[in-house]
Formats: sequence, C-alpha cells, structure tokens
Amino acid sequence: MSRITKFVFKNPEISIVAFAVVVRLVTFIWYPSTTLFNDSENYLDLATRLFEGNLTGYEGYRTPGYSILILLGFQNLCLVVIIQHLLGICTSLFVYWLLRSIALHKGVAIGAALLYSSLLHVVFFEKGLLTETFTAFLLTAILYILQLHIIKRKFKPSHFGVLSLALLFLVMTKPFFIYILPIIVVFLGIVLWPQLKFKVIKPILIITLPTLLAVGSWAFLNKQNTGYASLSSYFGYNLAQQTVNFIHKAPDEYATVRDIYVEQIERDKKQLGYTYYSIWDACQPMMQATGYNFYDLSNELANMSKATIIANPKDYFKQVLLSWKLFWGVKLYWDQSHVNNASVLFIYKGIWFLQKPLIVAGKILFVGLFLWSFIKGILRKRISVHLLSFIFALVILGSILQAAIIYSDNYRFSFPFLPAILIALASYSVRLTQLIRKKR
Repeated sequence: MSRITKFVFKNPEISIVAFAVVVRLVTFIWYPSTTLFNDSENYLDLATRLFEGNLTGYEGYRTPGYSILILLGFQNLCLVVIIQHLLGICTSLFVYWLLRSIALHKGVAIGAALLYSSLLHVVFFEKGLLTETFTAFLLTAILYILQLHIIKRKFKPSHFGVLSLALLFLVMTKPFFIYILPIIVVFLGIVLWPQLKFKVIKPILIITLPTLLAVGSWAFLNKQNTGYASLSSYFGYNLAQQTVNFIHKAPDEYATVRDIYVEQIERDKKQLGYTYYSIWDACQPMMQATGYNFYDLSNELANMSKATIIANPKDYFKQVLLSWKLFWGVKLYWDQSHVNNASVLFIYKGIWFLQKPLIVAGKILFVGLFLWSFIKGILRKRISVHLLSFIFALVILGSILQAAIIYSDNYRFSFPFLPAILIALASYSVRLTQLIRKKR
C-alpha cells in the first residue's frame, strides 16, 4: 500500500471530505457563477415572502421547503451554493456510512463515496438553484436513519423525531415524495412489530403526522389564496404536459383550450423539435380566449387531461412508458457561457462524455438488479425486508409515479435517487464478486 492509500483507509471520512472539497474548489475556479433556471425565480420569490412573513395572495407555485434553505443562506446565492456543497459532501459521507453498515469492504465504501463526489452533474446541481441537491441529501439521510438506527433496532425516540423532520422537509420541498410515507409505514410496521407490537403506532404517528399536517396546512393556504386546495397551482399544467402527445383526442367540451394547445404543439414540433413545454407557451392565449385566470386554467387543464386519459388509456400508457424511459437518462444542468476558458470547457465536455454513458449503464443495471431480486423473491415465496429492498421500493415506485404524472425534463427527476442507486450497485457488485470467487 502507498502512503496515500494507507492514509485514506485509516482516515476514510477525512479523505472523502478532503477529496470532495478539492473537486468543488476546482469547479469554483473555472465555474464561479451560480446557475439560475426557470424554476429558480419561484423559489427566490417565496423565500422573500417567507422572510417578510407575508403569504397573503401567494400564487401557490411552490411549497416552502427549498425556499427555507434559501433563507438559511440569507437569500445570498453564494451562501446557498456553499450550503448545497456542504449537503453534497454530507451525502457522500452518508453513502460511505451506509455501505459500511451493510458490512461492505471499506475500500468499496470509500470508492462509492468518492465516485459520487466526482460526478460532474452532482457538482453542477450544487451550483444551481434547484431542489435536487437538497432532496438527494434528505433522501440519503432518511436511508441512513432507517438503516443505522431502526433496521438495526438501535433506535431512540429522538431518531423518530429526526426522521420525521427529514420527511417533512422532503415533502415540503417536493410534494411528489409524499408517496414515501406509506412505504415507510409498511416498512416500520414489518421491522418493529416483533419488538414493539401495537406500540409501533406511536413512532409511526411521530414520523408521519407532522408531514400530513404541513401538507394539509399548505393546501388550505392555497385554497385561501387561489380558490383551489392543492399543493401547487402548477398541477393542471403538469398534467397537461403528460397528455401532450394525445391531447388532440380531448373531449369537445374542452375544444377552446384543446385547439389552442394543439396549435402550439404543432408549432413547437416544427420550430423546436420537442413539445415538453408547449403548454407554457399556450397558457396566455388560453387565458385570453377563455377569460380564466392562472388558477382556473390550471383546474380546467387538469379536468381536460383527466378526461382525455380516461378516454384513451392506451395512449396514456405509451406516454407513461416514454416518461419512464426518460427518467433513467441523465443530463448536465449548467450554463456553458459561464465557462470563459475554451480549454476548460473542452475538459468538462470530455469528462461528461465519459461519465454520462457510465451513469446511464448503472441505472439500467439497477433496474435489472431489481427485476432479478424481485423474481428471485417470488420464486422463493419470500421477500426480504432490509435496506436494499427499501431502496428498490423507493426508486422503482418513484420512477413509475413520476412517469405517470408528468412528461417534461424527466432526466433531473431521477437525480435525488442517485445515492440510493449507487449504494445498491456497490452492494450487488460485491455480492457478485464473492459469488464468482466461490464458484472458482
């Protein structure tokens, strides 16, 4: 062993943090700017409203989780990015600790943590004002708490409180993740029932009740401000994106809105070559033609999309498959204009050229491992309950639900699951290696 290798194995946490810091410092030198996206303005606006303590008349675009993180950075973009870098580094440590907790070799655990920190899209998400870094951190923290304190039955009441807080922020950052609540309830019921019996109801309430109350309160606030009890006033627009490829089959009672949407879709096909965002270009003409405000139109689009889906289940199924396929892809979210040095830009593109197919291959392998594990469990008539089974349920169900409700830039929707996928791949790679050695 070289001195560096000995140091890394002797001080794994220090080494992981040091490597992650160096990667982010190098990135900062050549890409110092914070990347803003279309969604960023909504989060910044809500952060300002929260700081002022005034949510009267709020449009209901976003839930407050990520905006609270922005407030922790005093609404200073540089501080927010620093916080996100710290969250990314903590996520790397969670990956290491989780892999060590399932008795994986220290070298594999260190390698997985270093790999996560070295992925270009991980660092660039931290440089952008989007929810992905925060949600990836929260999801991995939830896995850490479940594995090290609950699955191993080394829990205290405080652990349930921390898990409850992580779930609360996760759902209030991205409401989609509310689907995790029933998974956790079932998981905890199976794991803790032998030890706690009916007393398991108490920790389940501690974990789920705050999130449910927060969701209900935010929906009530939106009802007061917009007239509709929903977590986001974007819901109808998102659902309309899901029907973009067969919205021309919508019932005639929605003819005015439908025809404007179809015209915009055809225009975007010719001019842009894609129709992800056609609804956003069509919404202003729709409001002018119908007299609806933003919220009424969202409700009308939701009703039209539901009716179209019910009447055309085969088209909807095809759309879900397309969205699900996109979910497993990957994309680099950055602004190339922020890189002034042509050589550095070439290096970044070269790194991403190498990393992108490896990430996609890893995701495909993960799906294959799930199918293999699931089929094996069915044949043996036994499904084991452990960290990896929870990860499979979390990721696969999340991919299906995401594909069922929105067709957009689905690449980024899989990012929060990346640490979990990496943990599963590392674990099964070790198992496969051990199996091959035994056969030899």
